[in-house]
Amino acid sequence: MQKFTSMSFVQTESLPNLKCTNCKKYLSHFPIYFNPQGGSFCGRCPISNDGNNMRNEIYENLARTLKFPCCFDTNGCIEVVTPDKIPQHEEFCNFKNYECPMSCFTNCEWKGTVKRLLDHFEQKHPTFILRDGQFELDFINSHKENYLLPFGEDLYVVSRMNDFKTNTFSCTVSYIGSNARAENYVYKIVLESGNKSQVYMIKNKLKTTTEIQGENIRKILNDPTSIIARIEIMESGDDTVENVIIVAKEVKEEEEYVNSELNYDMLSGLECVVCMEYMIPPIHQCITGHSICFHCKTKVAQCPTCRKEFQNTQNFALAQIIYHLTYPCKHSKCRFTAKARYIRQHEESCVYGPFKCPLQEYENCNVQLIFSDVLDHVMNTHYEHVLEMDTVTLPFDNANEDDDEDKDCYILKYSFKLFKLHFLYRYHTFYWAMQLIGPADESTKYKFEIDIIDNSGKNHRAYFRTSCSPLSDDADAFSDGKSYIYLHLDQIRTMFTNDLCYRVRILQ
Repeated sequence: MQKFTSMSFVQTESLPNLKCTNCKKYLSHFPIYFNPQGGSFCGRCPISNDGNNMRNEIYENLARTLKFPCCFDTNGCIEVVTPDKIPQHEEFCNFKNYECPMSCFTNCEWKGTVKRLLDHFEQKHPTFILRDGQFELDFINSHKENYLLPFGEDLYVVSRMNDFKTNTFSCTVSYIGSNARAENYVYKIVLESGNKSQVYMIKNKLKTTTEIQGENIRKILNDPTSIIARIEIMESGDDTVENVIIVAKEVKEEEEYVNSELNYDMLSGLECVVCMEYMIPPIHQCITGHSICFHCKTKVAQCPTCRKEFQNTQNFALAQIIYHLTYPCKHSKCRFTAKARYIRQHEESCVYGPFKCPLQEYENCNVQLIFSDVLDHVMNTHYEHVLEMDTVTLPFDNANEDDDEDKDCYILKYSFKLFKLHFLYRYHTFYWAMQLIGPADESTKYKFEIDIIDNSGKNHRAYFRTSCSPLSDDADAFSDGKSYIYLHLDQIRTMFTNDLCYRVRILQ
């Protein structure tokens, strides 16, 4: 008898025969039932209690040691996992198809992956996007609708219902996407009077309905003329979250944000006399002893304070003290803090600072933008570089096999983030690097895949996955220490004829 191990894969030719009679998906989601008149049914489908369905435990015992493709393999998923991991993987698969949340209220028949959902709402249902999570409670009219809530990097569906007859408002928040950590999230409804003088908060688990009586909430908020609701998402922690009510309180004027880790008195003595920013090592001195930051020292010939010349003297003693100080980001509105050795790295990619066009070196575009305008600029000015589908086709014939260099760049959108894909062909080698357009320290949260498409008819496959990198120009994209994928031409030459086709995927 053949011994199956956890490394065994279901043979490709057997897969068409291992599908649920009802949903046509693989028999990989337990329990599996067999009906003599109706075939086999997977655990994804409801089973009738007519007594004709029998648990197929022998099949389960054999199949539990095999690896099955994801049921969304036709959408592009390449994962193969054992049945015990199938339910969670399929629940949060990047390639899972969703119906439009508006389909139960409209005739919208859209279906697609979560990364396309926000674009669909922006085009077809823009008034049903809760961009700031706020809306006004209405106890006068009866209505029911679903809203899409972008929060952080994730999407949530907010199901709202107002019932005029019972004078109640109910709300349910559900996660939609591929972040498995969302199972531990809760939502908070913050109810405020129109002038924000009173606030009332309720926390609840996702997929749990919160019901609010209009008469009760008006009493708590001192009978306001209007009630504004705001929805926030957070991790549940160890607290019990069902029906946790925080008593209404007076809202005071917002106090100026102060970080207790910052010693502003000491930092004020470290302001550069030229740029007025806090100095970090290396710190240079004039011959009199006045200090100036490294960047300004290269711009001025004399000390602005005493007009004496600068030499290559550094204040090493001051540098030793500075290394232990916590610095604030120089961009207003940003609350990031870090030690001296890390603060400049953050400031270079801070979302509150000025951003260069991400296609500067490819299009000679020297525009400077605020981060929130980067996507609009790219869409309006460099649309030919926007990769809206996940497939790239590159004409490639015998002439390309010479040592001629070919390079290109694409901008991709994934989970509310922008990414920059560098492509390079040089010396018979293909290179790909994916970079996050945003905070450098967040780039390692994401990975990307290159999946070479076999158009030779030989049914071969080659795909590769690695981490994303911080944003850089093309000259540094493939330098030592950076994360990128490379393939020699000989490795994949048999997989294409005149066109090299590949899929690009980003995942968390």
